Amino acid sequence: MKKWPLISFTSAALLVIAAVFFLGFDPKQSLLQSDVLLSSPDYFLTDVQVNVYNQDGIMVEQIKASELKHFTKSATSLLLKPQIERDEFPNHWSAKGDNGIIADGSQDILLTGNSEVIRNIDTIDQINLTANQIHYNDSNPQLTSTGAATLHTKQGITSADTIIAHIHTETVSMTGRVRGTYETNQ
Repeated sequence: MKKWPLISFTSAALLVIAAVFFLGFDPKQSLLQSDVLLSSPDYFLTDVQVNVYNQDGIMVEQIKASELKHFTKSATSLLLKPQIERDEFPNHWSAKGDNGIIADGSQDILLTGNSEVIRNIDTIDQINLTANQIHYNDSNPQLTSTGAATLHTKQGITSADTIIAHIHTETVSMTGRVRGTYETNQ
């Protein structure tokens, strides 16, 4: 009778040793915490160039950036050193900034840090809009510039806390500490 309990005990001990050997004693752990991965981009590109063409096959827009990081959780793409060129006859637009944000499914773009938009009309008249931050709203085509916003035209220089340029009506709204210097024809 003593033989069966000894065999049962030996079998159980061998089973535990085999389980520890095959399954491992320490639980499996990830090298990174899961919350760190939540803030990581789902893809990362360098030296990006995107060309947009109209129905006639003519390039109407080009976006360049030294880096692009896309985040699925926030549905945004972050751009480093974005440069945008857009042709809408008779106007040619170019824009740049230190950083840019584009929301998925939208053509809106937010440029931040040393932002500038330049509009050339048939290469004769040039308008420069500079600010700390410039937001292009595509659904209501306008540029909203905040933080050291300045408008440079051939007539003079105007600065304000906020400058809103309405693209289709070619009008500008300015609010907060509006100042200007203009040249007069004599």
